[in-house]
Amino acid sequence: MRHLIAFVIITAFATPAPEAMAAEIEVTGAADTALVVAISDAVDVTAERVGKCIGDGGAHQDCLCAGTAEIAAVGDALDAALAAHPEWEGQTVSVADKGDGQSLTLFLDTVAASSAPPDCG
Repeated sequence: MRHLIAFVIITAFATPAPEAMAAEIEVTGAADTALVVAISDAVDVTAERVGKCIGDGGAHQDCLCAGTAEIAAVGDALDAALAAHPEWEGQTVSVADKGDGQSLTLFLDTVAASSAPPDCG
């Protein structure tokens, strides 16, 4: 739950209204699943780092700036996935089983917005 709260804090973007959302892309196959899981893992690491900083009393912007390497890793994972699947850009992708029996859904437009480098002046 803490990861989810931190991710919302990081992105500050609302999920689009259901009528505005594109059809979900069901990702299958080991290689494509690995691309989606890599994005999710990078988001989790970023959320953990920035969320811990905020939880420890850090200012939101300062915590984002302290997590620039992690934020860049999200962008790198997204870029790798979009290089393989340009049709995923801005879409919602889901994996029925990411290898551990758990499903996963990512809003790639939100991920893209949250992977932009923060303004650290």
